[in-house]
Amino acid sequence: MREWVRVYTYKTGLLSPVAHDLQLSLEKWDLRRDAGELVFEAWTDRLRIDGPVVRGRLEPRGISDKDRRKIKSNIDDKILDIQRNPRVVFRGREKGDLIEGSLLLKGQSIEISIPTTESKGLLRGEVTLQPSLWGIRPFKALGGAIKLQDKIRVAFCLHTGP
Repeated sequence: MREWVRVYTYKTGLLSPVAHDLQLSLEKWDLRRDAGELVFEAWTDRLRIDGPVVRGRLEPRGISDKDRRKIKSNIDDKILDIQRNPRVVFRGREKGDLIEGSLLLKGQSIEISIPTTESKGLLRGEVTLQPSLWGIRPFKALGGAIKLQDKIRVAFCLHTGP
């Protein structure tokens, strides 16, 4: 089975019908388990725009390459500031079907819990985060007529076996 980490964003605002809910994928990360601690590290410059999600389904061709580049530029420069924040790091401990730990994002660490399942060497889970807790204001366009909600969903399927 292929590993993946996906991030989902959600639109809001007066002109949200012309905007997109998006699916993004991390292309580079590292997962380590050591003495009961789980460490997940991701490189923020390796976040790919997969495309819009329409009625629960990814539409990879639903946006132009030009829009894809503009979205990526906004994420890199205005939202995550990848020059100053090249990585996201989660350090946690497994407690049954939860992983509890600290998520370092944009220089701030916040405690979170992630519900997970593990089967056949694959760790699966998802968590909804509120970016403003890390000092990330919801992105706005067209004077706020289009903006992102102050929530993202992160879902993953990661190989944990040897």
